[in-house]
Amino acid sequence: HDVGGYPKGSIRAERPGLRSLRNVRVLKEGMVLTNEPGCYFIESEIERALADDRMAQHMDAEKLLELARGGFGGVRLEDNL
Repeated sequence: HDVGGYPKGSIRAERPGLRSLRNVRVLKEGMVLTNEPGCYFIESEIERALADDRMAQHMDAEKLLELARGGFGGVRLEDNL
């Protein structure tokens, strides 16, 4: 993510899938990006997915809610690109 914040005049994307991008500046030689994939257990998101039969059939609802409600949070892996 862009630790320098959004440059003045930046326009943030609002489209799903893009609105969480945190870097809208032009990259210059020598700049470094981090890749931070993760798996997060957010109760409200899990409940929303479980309400959809197409998604719920692939999930272990009991285990996911246990992790979300137990304060596990999630796992994030970081590396430099």
